[in-house]
Amino acid sequence: MSSALLPVGDARVRSFDIRNQEVIDRGRIRRLVPVLEAAAQRMAGAVSANLRQAVHITVDGFDQKSWDEFRADMEDPTFIAAAAMSLDGRVALHVPAELVLTLVDVQLGGKGKRQPERLVLTDLEFELMSTMAEDVFGAFQAAVNAFVEVNVGAVQPLRSSIYVKMGRPGEMCLQIQMSVSIADGDRRPMYVYCPLASLHPLLEAFERLQRGDDEMSARRWMDTEKRLLSVPVEIHVAYAPIALTTTEVIGLRVGDVVPLHVDKDDRDAQLDIVAGGYCIGKGFLVAKGKRLACTVTSWREERP
Repeated sequence: MSSALLPVGDARVRSFDIRNQEVIDRGRIRRLVPVLEAAAQRMAGAVSANLRQAVHITVDGFDQKSWDEFRADMEDPTFIAAAAMSLDGRVALHVPAELVLTLVDVQLGGKGKRQPERLVLTDLEFELMSTMAEDVFGAFQAAVNAFVEVNVGAVQPLRSSIYVKMGRPGEMCLQIQMSVSIADGDRRPMYVYCPLASLHPLLEAFERLQRGDDEMSARRWMDTEKRLLSVPVEIHVAYAPIALTTTEVIGLRVGDVVPLHVDKDDRDAQLDIVAGGYCIGKGFLVAKGKRLACTVTSWREERP
């Protein structure tokens, strides 16, 4: 086993709080992807309505750290909006100033290509972004409620993350990394944060919903299979078809004899067993009392 020393300041070196290092398995987090993708689409629709331009929002990934660590990486000042959730916690939306300036420029009729070299937002820019943030939170709540009922309280827009409290000190948070692009423009980052303590009830509720859906789907499949197996199917037994020319068909009259190309001395002449226009087996005629019947001699296991 080899070992190596990491230099001071390396990004891979993180502080470890032994008192509070609870994280959620990434496999469980990935179960939320359908919910988050639906939320991203609704959020994109809300921003598009404000900008009157097509906006695309995608979910790029996740990270789990304490809120203090996330906050230390944010620029200051910035734009951040927070709201209380019914799951005994808060949810926060961080829109970097660069993205805010792009969104506001497009909303005011610009193309969002050129931006002022500043991070401080004017009062007008802050108010316009606050209105968009409220619409984004509404879209987020509507998307989540399609799976699990969650209520989001009043949205509080802020210019700095130092005023946002997310759970207890040192508590772990989930960062949902998103990308926003306007029309065919460049993709710019945006982030949603949620404390793990309030995320656990949402995960458990969604997992119960998934298990219920799986059980219901299995029951529906069994019921559908039972119904399909009880559907009556018409079976036809006939000699192999023959071919006649158009002239021969037109020339047929009452009393004419159509040859079947079957040897009259061949009692084992093969018959086609047909269902839905497809030959599904072979057989031959037998006498069963005073009636004729067909004994199956071969059967197609593969259905067309």
